[in-house]
Amino acid sequence: ISNVKAFTEECTNFYSDYHGKGPMVAGVPPQEASDRLIIFQNRFDNLWRKYVTYSGGEELFGLAVTPYPELHEIRKQLNLLQKLYLLYNNVIETVSGYYDILWGEVDIEKINNELQEFQNRCRKLPRALKEWQAFLDLKKTIDDFNETCPLLEMMANKAMMKRHWNRIAAVTNHPFDIESETFALRNIMEAPLLEFKEDIEDICIAAVKEKDIEAKLKQTIAEWNTHTLTFANFKTRGELLLRGDSTGEITSLLEDSLMVLGSLM
Repeated sequence: ISNVKAFTEECTNFYSDYHGKGPMVAGVPPQEASDRLIIFQNRFDNLWRKYVTYSGGEELFGLAVTPYPELHEIRKQLNLLQKLYLLYNNVIETVSGYYDILWGEVDIEKINNELQEFQNRCRKLPRALKEWQAFLDLKKTIDDFNETCPLLEMMANKAMMKRHWNRIAAVTNHPFDIESETFALRNIMEAPLLEFKEDIEDICIAAVKEKDIEAKLKQTIAEWNTHTLTFANFKTRGELLLRGDSTGEITSLLEDSLMVLGSLM
C-alpha cells in the first residue's frame, strides 16, 4: 500500500512535468519537442513498469485496482507522438543527407522514390497529428524537395554546359562552381530554385536543343568529310567542272544537308 501511495505521488509529479515541460507544450519547436519526447518516454516507461507491477499485486491480493486514467491518456499521446517524430526525424535526417551528395553522384530517381515513400507514410498518420507543427514542417520539407526534383533532373542533363550554369547563376544571383570536386547538391539547393523555376526550365530546355543542334552539325560535317569532289577539264583551263557522273548524287546530298541546316535555324 505504501508503494502504491508513493507511486501515485510519482505519477502526479510526472503529470505536472509532462503538461508543463513535455513534448506537447504549445509553441515548442519540433526538434526540441522530439528531444523532450525521448526524455519523457523514458520516464513514462519506468512508471508504466511500476504500474503493471503494482496493479498485478493489487489483483493478486484481491484489492481494488487503483485507476490511473491520466497515465493511460498520456500513454496514448506518447504512442501517437512516437509515430509522428519517428517519421519527422527520418525525413529531416534523410533530406539533410541528400545535401551532402556530390552533384555528379546524385540519383534523382532514388530520391524521388524515397520522397514518395515518405509522402505515403505522412498520409497514413492519424488525423489528430496533422495539425502538429512537426507534421506541417516535415510535410513542407517533403513537398518542397519534391517540387525541386523535376528541376534537379533537368539540371543534371548531360546537355548542361558551363555556359548554361552561368545563365542560371545570373538569373538566381547565386554562384555555381560546377567544376569543383566538392560541388554538392547542397550548393544547388542553397539557390532560390523554385523562385526562378520557369527561367531555369527555359535554360535547361535550351541546353537540350543546343546539344541536338551541335550533334546534327557534327553529323553533317562528318558526312561531308567523307565525300570527294572530282573535277573534269574545261577546255584548256584545267579542272574547273564537276564531273557529270557524280554531280547528280552530290546535288541530292547537298539539298538534304541544306534542309537539315535550315531546320536548325
